[in-house]
This record gives sequence, C-alpha cells and structure tokens, in this order.
Amino acid sequence: MVKATDSVSISTTLLQEVAQFGADDRVLSLTAEPFALLRQLANKVAQLDVYDLDYSHLHALPSLDNMTVHRSVFPEGQAQYDKVIIFVPKGRDVARAQLWSAAQSLAENGMIYVCGPTKGGAKSVLKDAADLFGEVNTLIYKKRHRVGGIRKPTAKRYPSDWGADPTHMQQRTFNLPDGRSLTVGTMPGVFSWQELDEGTQLLLETVDLATVAEGKRVLDVGCGTGVIGASAAAFAEHVTLIDNNLLAVECSEATLKHNGIDNAQVLASDVFSALDSQPFDLILTNPPFHEKFDVTTNVAHRIIREASKHLKKDGALIWVANAFLRYEQIAEEHFRSVEVLGANEKYLVVKATKPI
Repeated sequence: MVKATDSVSISTTLLQEVAQFGADDRVLSLTAEPFALLRQLANKVAQLDVYDLDYSHLHALPSLDNMTVHRSVFPEGQAQYDKVIIFVPKGRDVARAQLWSAAQSLAENGMIYVCGPTKGGAKSVLKDAADLFGEVNTLIYKKRHRVGGIRKPTAKRYPSDWGADPTHMQQRTFNLPDGRSLTVGTMPGVFSWQELDEGTQLLLETVDLATVAEGKRVLDVGCGTGVIGASAAAFAEHVTLIDNNLLAVECSEATLKHNGIDNAQVLASDVFSALDSQPFDLILTNPPFHEKFDVTTNVAHRIIREASKHLKKDGALIWVANAFLRYEQIAEEHFRSVEVLGANEKYLVVKATKPI
C-alpha cells in the first residue's frame, strides 16, 4: 500500500471537502501517492488514469478495477478528461509541465484541481496556472494548505516565458572533464537537467574510468540524464543505469541513443529493486542529498547499505557526497576499506571496496 506523506494527507482531505466527482467522470491523476483517494475514485467514477514521476509510487499501487496505472509521466494521444488532479510536485518546472499536460488533456468545461502546502509551492503553481488559464479560484485554504480550481478556457495558450515545452525531450551537449562531449537527452524534473552538475564533474575528474571500468560490469545508480553511465560505457563491458525518476529513465535512454551506445541498458528501479542477482564489478553514483529544502541522507544510506549485495567480492562502490554529509561511518559497517579519493569545497568522492 502506498503510504502518503502528511502533506499529501492534508491536501487529500481538503480536496475531498470541495471536489465533485460524478459517476460519468473521466479522471486523470498526475500523482499516485494519495492511495485512499484513488481507491475511492476507482469505485466511483467511469475512468481513472494514474501517472506519476516516481516509479516507486506507481509500482506500489495495487491493481484496482476501473483504475489504469500508466508507466509514464504524462498522458499521450487524444484522451480527454473531465477532472484532473495535481498534487504540487517538487520543482516549479515539473509543475508547469503537469499544468501544460493537463491543459492538453482536459475536456471542455472540465476542472483541474491543484492541491498542496502554500509554502511548499502551491501558491507559485496556482500563479502559473493563472498565467496559463487566465483564471484560478482558491476553493479552500486550511492548515497552511490550499486547493485551487481551474476551468479550461475555450482557447489555451502557452506562456512564452516558460521556455520550451516542458513535456518534450530536449537535447543538450555537456562537455566532460576528459575533453569529450556528450549529447544528452534532458527534461525539467531530472536532476541537473540544464548542465553538468559539480558533483558529477568532480567524480569524472577524480576517477579514471579508463582504468576502473575497463572490461567491467558497471552500475550507475540514480543515473539522471545518464552522464556517468554513458561515460563509463566507453570502457566497460556493460553498463546498467537505474533511476526511480521515470523522466530520468527516458532521458538516459535518449542519451545512450544519441551517442550510439549499445553496451548499456536503462531500468526504472527504486534503488536496487529492479536488479537480478548477477553482481557488478563497480557501482558509481551521485545520489540525491536533498528532499525539497531539507537535507536528507535516506537514499544515499540505502545505496551504501545495500550496495554490497550487488557487488562481487572484490567490487567497489564510488559515490559523490556533499562535503558536510559524511557517509564514511556507514560505509565502514558494510565495507572493509573506505577512502576519500578527491574533494573540493563542496563535494567528496569516496570509494568503498571489499564488501563484508
């Protein structure tokens, strides 16, 4: 069962107070988190389609009659919905993409509900919705959360200052530290989608992939746009790239295709969940450190704790960390050897070998 966050639970309660769903309604939810709401809707409306950015959210949903769970982020084709539900996502660019997707998927006289904490982005998202649709009404505001209601105008317009269509794949060229360039598939909603981030750059500067990845089976955890995995593929026997973010999976697949890389595959995976039992020689990762505005180490800790199960007995895990987040103690509980390979003012590159 999906466990909703407190924020989602509050927003769900408010939505249930003001939203109206009929037996003939075709409903689109762009999040899979509010399981109780989705179960209720599946038993009430004519059609319920569920999309989400996170593979783990979709994977955790049980099968329900009258609910279709899609393994993509945005609807495609000509589906028209009477109601669309948006829970404020992480990142304004993603929210804009969801609003634009909703605009294209909403039937005439349909309604979009936008739910979330005011200080967690709801106010900005509703402002963007007003730029897109012309008029937005706040239907309820309690407990520092709000639900906005948006009716589709006859003519929809795309705000020019939003840039390129955020639901479409973009192509950029990243210059790597070794002098090579990489053509990258990228989209809003993927980590460091506009440029090569400093942590990944430090890892590629510090680690000689030609040596450590030569002829090896390599795993890139949290692959994002696929920069690390694609870089390792130039030397490795085979590379597997995994990410919980479904847009990242699409972007990494595009990166491999753009660069003619055929010794690599991309999988949607909640950390290591999608992998089989075959171990790797080398795991590379630049894990997420932040959840919205709060520092978190949960994902990085999971990677370090569980990596040894997916490594050969002489395998290595190399990761990037914020300099103020020290993972060495956790790594020493699972590996016999831990060393810092490189550092700058912001980041460390750490290597752990010989799994316990």
